[in-house]
Amino acid sequence: MVRRWPRGWVVLPAVCTFALAPWGADMAPAGPAHTHLAQVDTRRLGQPRAPEVRVRIEETRLAQLPPDWQDMQPRYATSLDGRHFAYVLEIDGRRALAIDGAAGPDFDEIGGLLVLLGDVGHRECAAFSTDGERAAYTGRRGTSWFAVIDGEIGPPYDEIRLYPASVFSSSGERYAYAARRGENWMAVVDGREGEGFAEVIGPAFGGSGEHLVYTASDATGTTHLFIDGRWHTEPRTVRCAILSPDGSRFAYVVPGATGHTVCVDGEFHQHFGEVDCHTITWSHDSKHLAYVTYAGARKRVIIDGQVQAEYERVGRPVFRPGSGELWYDARQAGTAIIVRDGQAVAKYDDVQPFLAPPVDWRSSVFLNMSTIRFSTDGTRVAYSASRAGQWFTVVDGVEGPPYAHVTGGRFSPDAQRLAYWAALEGPAWVVVTDGRASQTWDGARITPVFSPDGLHIAYGAHRGKLRQDQYRARIVVDDEVGPACQMVSDPVFSPDSSHVAYAAFADGQSWMVFDGEAGPRYDAIPGPAVCSMSPVFRPDGTLEYLAVRADTLYRVRHVPPNDAP
Repeated sequence: MVRRWPRGWVVLPAVCTFALAPWGADMAPAGPAHTHLAQVDTRRLGQPRAPEVRVRIEETRLAQLPPDWQDMQPRYATSLDGRHFAYVLEIDGRRALAIDGAAGPDFDEIGGLLVLLGDVGHRECAAFSTDGERAAYTGRRGTSWFAVIDGEIGPPYDEIRLYPASVFSSSGERYAYAARRGENWMAVVDGREGEGFAEVIGPAFGGSGEHLVYTASDATGTTHLFIDGRWHTEPRTVRCAILSPDGSRFAYVVPGATGHTVCVDGEFHQHFGEVDCHTITWSHDSKHLAYVTYAGARKRVIIDGQVQAEYERVGRPVFRPGSGELWYDARQAGTAIIVRDGQAVAKYDDVQPFLAPPVDWRSSVFLNMSTIRFSTDGTRVAYSASRAGQWFTVVDGVEGPPYAHVTGGRFSPDAQRLAYWAALEGPAWVVVTDGRASQTWDGARITPVFSPDGLHIAYGAHRGKLRQDQYRARIVVDDEVGPACQMVSDPVFSPDSSHVAYAAFADGQSWMVFDGEAGPRYDAIPGPAVCSMSPVFRPDGTLEYLAVRADTLYRVRHVPPNDAP
């Protein structure tokens, strides 16, 4: 039985603070828990605008934060569901980690957990499980470091490596980290110490937590790969150890003098060239493995150990959901080629990976991006291509209308619709949905998002040159344009598709917009995920988030009219 964290505690992944503020109205002073009753138009999306109805906005005071809470190091963290907030407190010269206002044990120092955003990183004070029900962090007393899991202090170590992305299994039932005592590093899994080594990398869970993998090296430089209780020993360095989606299979790369060797479930495949670790891809059913190898100007895709045709350039391979069918793009003699299961199925002047504008898709990240996009159920496929200077989106082999440029696009959850940004001459941008172009915009801010039922669409755009000191960013929902803000987050639909919300920012304040109406203003809305600041709906359609006003932490809930008294 898993011990959950005490009431008021949580665990955190990467977070980004998004200060947002509305257009007017006075801010209520910080104080005890209270409820705002607002007259808000919350018509269901796609239906005629209803008369005024009551939407209950609940604001509950959780804690008084230290004045320098945004500057404390390591920095604060938020659970992935946006419901819990962790930060560092200093009390009588000692430090403690507080979650939603409940302080944990005191230490001389709270350790920071490294969170990487591309090549840039920062340190957060804690890590949360995916469901937000568990929290982990490290603290130092004297020269000893301790891992704190769900408020319980572990044994002392000389050093601890706790990784936010892998400390908890996806189910939240298990935890693991690396620790050093003296000269020996070990993996600590569910509180049990493993064998000591000169170095340990990982550990990480596979599947829902039933699988475990990490690498270790001894004093002789020999590498040992631990997978589900079994050791796989290599006399050389092991790279790119990766489990299949269900965790039942494994693969890793062993560099050599004449090329890389790939080990798949204990079977070795020698290649006269290097393996691009970023391209290693398992099929969704874990039955197939593909990756890209390169030797000088020669590049090939390998699938299940079988070598495909040689090209000058190869994009990242991707499997069709529900099958072992492999797609990728390649280039040869100035021609872009779409390849399916090793056979060329279409040729163009150029194709592009799925990157939102205005990212430079010709940069060095090309190999890490997939040109092919499938619908969730795998029944449909799309990609962007060009011919004679005109760009178009190809859906199931059919070319769409030409534009100066197009982005990759997104299928609706039911796979019946596709939306993407397209550039006209000028340049001006439009969102193309089911072949129909929207009004024009000067810039694309957010990739179109469909509601769960596929009937509604929302996206972010702006007019004029986007500057943070001007109100130019907007969210558009079903062609209805929202108010101009300095910044907006990704729009999010409720599970039943009847509501939509997003975060907005202007003049140093933040607020949530629920069905087109602005909520209370705050100094900051700490948000889940990396700089997404997107709101999170509860299953019943209630919008819930954390917010800060006058250094006071609040839990805020927008209750839809069907649930409001």
